[in-house]
Amino acid sequence: MPVVIRLKPLSETVALIDSFQAKDVVRTLFTQTIVSQEWRIPEYTYMLNVPMLMVGKKSAAEKERDELVKSLSPNDRLVFEHIGKGRCLAVEAWFKEEPMPIVVRRYEARLKEVERKMMEAKDQPGTFAELDAQQKAIYDELMGREDVQKFLRGKVEKCLAEAGMSQEGRRAVANSLLRALGPSGQR
Repeated sequence: MPVVIRLKPLSETVALIDSFQAKDVVRTLFTQTIVSQEWRIPEYTYMLNVPMLMVGKKSAAEKERDELVKSLSPNDRLVFEHIGKGRCLAVEAWFKEEPMPIVVRRYEARLKEVERKMMEAKDQPGTFAELDAQQKAIYDELMGREDVQKFLRGKVEKCLAEAGMSQEGRRAVANSLLRALGPSGQR
């Protein structure tokens, strides 16, 4: 994400941010639409409640993966590393298998409408954030469905069983993956 910050000197020891601009491009999960986001210092001051992200050497997802791998038996670790190199856990492909297209279709129109509004609101940070929250809520609703969770768990369990992972390892990996994919309340 390119960031441009221009400083304006007030004195020899104090500088004021004169302008700030950051741009980002993201791809949406289901429709694969590319959305451009831009952040700038607004003309007028207003209160914004934003959680602070402390960036570490590794991401939170990497931490969860590392902890998962540590919890697996030596044999299950080998299986896990082996399936990571193949196409066994092809989650995107699973969404094209029945009954997922039928289930996803119920949410597509709502997601496309929000994405259209996001494209129109890309220069309005407050509106864009609100639409982003709506998009996450729709995704959470879809991923929180019992039938979706059951379908995904079955696919994960089958993949891992065929790869030779123990039942305990399959359960741990499936729980971790479903937590990562599931509603944000589970993450």
